Amino acid sequence: MTSLRPYFLWFFLLSLIITFIIGLIGLFLPIGSGGFLTAFPYLIAMIVVLFRFLKKEKRAPTSSEKHKLSLGFMGIFWGYSLIGFIVGLLWASRANPQVLDDAWTYLQHPRFFIYAIGLFLLLAVPLYLVTLWFYGKQARRMVNKMQEDHEIE
Repeated sequence: MTSLRPYFLWFFLLSLIITFIIGLIGLFLPIGSGGFLTAFPYLIAMIVVLFRFLKKEKRAPTSSEKHKLSLGFMGIFWGYSLIGFIVGLLWASRANPQVLDDAWTYLQHPRFFIYAIGLFLLLAVPLYLVTLWFYGKQARRMVNKMQEDHEIE
């Protein structure tokens, strides 16, 4: 079985770089209209890593690899997003120490916590399902097309 670590590393680096680029683009958009950009770093990195996998392995991922890649990508994406959120809170608390107290107060309210979990699931579930589809049926179609075009020999 193929080692998936290089693909996880590629995903992490690409999604982190693309997140910074998308963040810069978001600075120029009106406040509140950049939320749709949230999924782009994940999707772009996932597609680029799939192309890399197909070129290197000359096959579509197995069912086991597909699930491991999907879960790993989700863990990486949400992990660095959570770390970025915490770093942002700490950075903001340097100017206003009340920020950490406010964040802690919000987290203790069940309604806020349920709302946050709902928003997380609203983005996480579709991204996971898209990754499963893309690394399954779509990957097989792409391999067949690449073999027809002699890109993979």
